[in-house]
Amino acid sequence: LSGINLSSLGGTCESKQDFLRLLAQAAAGQLCSDTGDGFDGHTGITGIDSLDVSRCSLGPKGLETLLGFLPSCLPNLKTLSLVRNAITSTGGRAIGRFLQGNSQLEELNLGLNDINAGGGDPPAAAIISAALRCKPSSLGTLMLEKCALGPRGASLLAAGLLENETVHTLELAGNMIGPVGAKALFDALEQNATLTNLGLRMNRIGGCPTAEDIASLAAALKRGHLTKLDLSYNDLRCRGCVLLSGALNDPNCALQELLLEKNDISREGVVAISNSNRTVQRLVLKGNNVGRGRGACEAIGSMLARNKSLQFLDLSSCGVDNEGGAAIGDGLSKNSTLECLLLGKNSLGRGSNMGIFLGLAENTCLAEMDVTANSIGEVASWDDAVTRVLSSSFLSRIHFANNSLSSTRMIDAIVSNAHIRIADLSDNKFESIAVDTQLALAKRLGVDLEVDLSLNSLSSPPLGKLATHRNLLNYVTLLENERCSVKRIRLMVCGFGGVGKSTFCRAMTAKSTPNFQETLESVHTWDTSKIVEWVNRLGAPWTNDAVDLVISEHVTGQNLPELIQLGPAGRSVPSSTLTNMCRSKYKSIDAQAFSTAVFALLEKGYLSTVGAVKVDGQIELHDKRVSMVDFAGQIEFMVSHQLLLSSMHTICMIIQPAPSFGRPDSSHSGSWDYWARFLASLGDRRVGSLLLAVSHLDKLDGISMATSRRLMGDAFEEAKLANPSILASPIELDYHNLVQTALTVRNALKGAFEAVAANWWVPRSYDTLSTIVQDEARRCSECHELPIVSRQRFITVVDEYCLAHP
Repeated sequence: LSGINLSSLGGTCESKQDFLRLLAQAAAGQLCSDTGDGFDGHTGITGIDSLDVSRCSLGPKGLETLLGFLPSCLPNLKTLSLVRNAITSTGGRAIGRFLQGNSQLEELNLGLNDINAGGGDPPAAAIISAALRCKPSSLGTLMLEKCALGPRGASLLAAGLLENETVHTLELAGNMIGPVGAKALFDALEQNATLTNLGLRMNRIGGCPTAEDIASLAAALKRGHLTKLDLSYNDLRCRGCVLLSGALNDPNCALQELLLEKNDISREGVVAISNSNRTVQRLVLKGNNVGRGRGACEAIGSMLARNKSLQFLDLSSCGVDNEGGAAIGDGLSKNSTLECLLLGKNSLGRGSNMGIFLGLAENTCLAEMDVTANSIGEVASWDDAVTRVLSSSFLSRIHFANNSLSSTRMIDAIVSNAHIRIADLSDNKFESIAVDTQLALAKRLGVDLEVDLSLNSLSSPPLGKLATHRNLLNYVTLLENERCSVKRIRLMVCGFGGVGKSTFCRAMTAKSTPNFQETLESVHTWDTSKIVEWVNRLGAPWTNDAVDLVISEHVTGQNLPELIQLGPAGRSVPSSTLTNMCRSKYKSIDAQAFSTAVFALLEKGYLSTVGAVKVDGQIELHDKRVSMVDFAGQIEFMVSHQLLLSSMHTICMIIQPAPSFGRPDSSHSGSWDYWARFLASLGDRRVGSLLLAVSHLDKLDGISMATSRRLMGDAFEEAKLANPSILASPIELDYHNLVQTALTVRNALKGAFEAVAANWWVPRSYDTLSTIVQDEARRCSECHELPIVSRQRFITVVDEYCLAHP
């Protein structure tokens, strides 16, 4: 019942039935009887042998009520957890009295209760100590983590342990018992023959322990009863370890688990522990300054080489460097018992000595290894060594996260090694996994292999940084069933306003616009049909009436200015001519909106893009197709651009006019560099997926082509520094020689297509999904709605499609 508020327990329960009813109500939804009729106060609850009422806000009064009913209501209770209930010293004394009269309870957890709060005599620890001396008793596990015992409370408990014959596990972490309380406990252990597991984490035992402080512990260890000892976070330092090592070397010592995390132990202490260990199977030295070089690590290596008991070794965050790792590797090559080695957050990879992996290659017993955050991938020469180990080792669980690894041969090795069951490769630099490897993953993921590739910038499979085991499994399973290579990719055409993006798009789809050269003409030369074409592009609710107006009034580029006039602050307003026409014949037209659009057209002088426009027509590349999106260069569209341009599965082209190079006063100066940086800020892109192009070659104003190309070359190098996705040389867009320009663009797009689509296959379902999205986009357009679809609407249209196409 952990976390359920039972604060009312102390005031509402007057009878056994009341108590059982309250527990039944609390248990509703978490427990159910076999008959399905819930708890009636008589069945279901009385047979329970384990009760967890942690974090239930019992308080001392609620606890006393609970303890009063337990013997009669839950006679079979073996385990009781009361963690964090603010029971104070009053509750602590109640617990002690309860234990004195109970011979059934086997495990009690009082963690995170300050049993000194409120004071009073006798201390709660004294009553609990007296309970430890009572017989008969079945209490085997007593958990008192962070109960504010202090030195006095520990000494009182120690007195109870002198006569106790049942408690085998005592957890006293975080009680600040100090050396005085620790010595009292260690003295008691010399006579106590049943306690085997003692937890003293975070108790300020050390600092500068004396021989007398440790002597009693050493004597207790020599008795041969204690098998697990947690002394983590006690500032034992080297002196404490040296004194402790004598007991570890005693033939009667039976200690199997020794936890010494964060004790400010350096070389001398590590050497002492390593040289004396004979029986310890689980050794934790995490967070100690083992030190650089071979020193302490050679002692650890020697221990691994000769020791026949050690199965688990934790050296995480110990400052082990490249040479230290090699020394440990020497020991690994000769070891035959170690099953788990944790070396996370060290510096193994910062050097050329690959001894740690050479030793691992000869080891046949190690099952789990953690080398997280060791800079292993920063030196390219490590790739081969790591790959060889992953291919042939007997490891079943590997943790290689945050190592700057990038060679996908490691993933191939993992897939091909049947021993490996869990592989954590998260937070590395993997970008693209071969399709064959993805298909091989599909056969093992979910069966006998779990791989985490999250926080890698993965373009293939196209999961980005979300390639968790679950997402990876879902994708490769779908890929295996519906695999097909990528046949179409989108080209995002970028640049500031007026650089010729729309012109480029029309040029590259010239088959669908055969009069392309005419589209380069100024708006002042347009006839009525061209004005109609432009009005249709507005996509406004009143577009049809506006088309009728243009045709009926014979509007051309020459008389277009007659529809507007300048109002206050230079803002365009409808002319009297346009106003009168809208009031009389074309009443649906928003005259102000229409005049604003006309003004923008006249200002620019040619067709212009607003926002991001999907271009009609495609660029054919043999069996592949490239569709285009024309992005407006106005700054107000940057937010929408960010949403659309952040995909790594697109090609981007940045266009800058030739006359702007070397002209800081030009509004287009630095376009390549600016847009390259903007795209880089949106996330990772595949190398080769970003193209640069030069427009307006016919407007160089006397600058020689040689000078212009030199300036372009300088700008090209700057842009490459800003965005490593740029690879190909700039494309010169000369529309007077349209055939040659189109050929040049197609060749550049082929290279970019391969860069983006390499090792990228998609399930056929994605094509179906694309069809659904396009249908919904057309519906939005026809209804003059923004092409933004809510999650619920998207689910609805997918469901509708599936019903129509079973």
